[in-house]
Amino acid sequence: MTESEQITSEISKKVFLNDSVYTNVYVKDDSQEYEFCDCMIEFENCYVIFQIKEKTTSSNEVAWFKDRILKKAKKQIKETIKYYENTSNTIFSKDTFLEINRNKKIIPVIVFAMENKKFEYSNRIFSKSLNEYISIFSYTDFQTMLNSIKVPFDVVQYVCFRNCLDLYRKKLMYIDEVDENTTILSNINNEFDFSKHFLSRTYYEGYIKNIIDDENIDIILSMLKSLDNDNHEQNKKMLNDLLSFDYFTLARISKNILAILSLVQEDRYCNPYPVNIENTLYLFIAHPSSLSTEERDCYIELSIIYNKYKFPNIDSIYLIDYSLVENGEDFMINVAFLNYLDIDYRFSLEQARDWFEVYIN
Repeated sequence: MTESEQITSEISKKVFLNDSVYTNVYVKDDSQEYEFCDCMIEFENCYVIFQIKEKTTSSNEVAWFKDRILKKAKKQIKETIKYYENTSNTIFSKDTFLEINRNKKIIPVIVFAMENKKFEYSNRIFSKSLNEYISIFSYTDFQTMLNSIKVPFDVVQYVCFRNCLDLYRKKLMYIDEVDENTTILSNINNEFDFSKHFLSRTYYEGYIKNIIDDENIDIILSMLKSLDNDNHEQNKKMLNDLLSFDYFTLARISKNILAILSLVQEDRYCNPYPVNIENTLYLFIAHPSSLSTEERDCYIELSIIYNKYKFPNIDSIYLIDYSLVENGEDFMINVAFLNYLDIDYRFSLEQARDWFEVYIN
């Protein structure tokens, strides 16, 4: 693995879960092994596959780009997709376990590194045989995009959206007719501008209503990613669920969680915040130092019972518990997994409803 391949995989892991970023991916066809791609990211129903090139010679930059990116990397992308569509071979990673699902969509990306950070290049190249565009990023632009978009769901959506335009290099005012009621004007000069335009046009209502706060999202993503090194399968499920949200949904969740944490810092009690995903309830909990363990357990049980009443399809629950550390400023996160059938309830549904609908309100 080259240095640029290593760097690309590492910065990808700052956004995506560690287990979803694969390196040293190969294909075995009969007795022969071939490189499948330089890096691959798995997210929901797609694989983002990378060809990564690094300019290490003093050759002309334009000539190098045409030869190594527009020709060789493009050819390698087409070979990768050909391998993927051939179900008789085996695709594997030499670094970690990889189980390929060939029903997933392939999103091809080329990333290149060169010393000239101001080198202007086309952000996409069309493949007639694939009948689609392949996205091209300089290493700097790729890093800028990840730092701007942040959320895995929207990073994947952005790569696809980016292929629809070849505009920002022209440094023109872009008029984007989002829908029949909304038009957004953007002066797009670089990758940062393009990234921010994507978020603005996709989630403009959230920005207008002041629901989206980029700093809030940074804080919550950092908290969640801090749990990524835990090898417990149930924690991996939790992270996969919560990091599958789009930018707007994660912003709304972040706003509520941070409101809870703010009250805890003021030593005030607040109810747990529930997030329901299919048959799983994620209950974000924080408690002030003045609240005893017995009182906390009582409130949590009442909340579990009440949310089971609100979301009858739930069969399991995650308790994400935030507590203040000794400095009184930072939070520590503990995660517990419970099956509803394993809980020995002390309270009735009527008591829980009275607590939330009468006493609390």
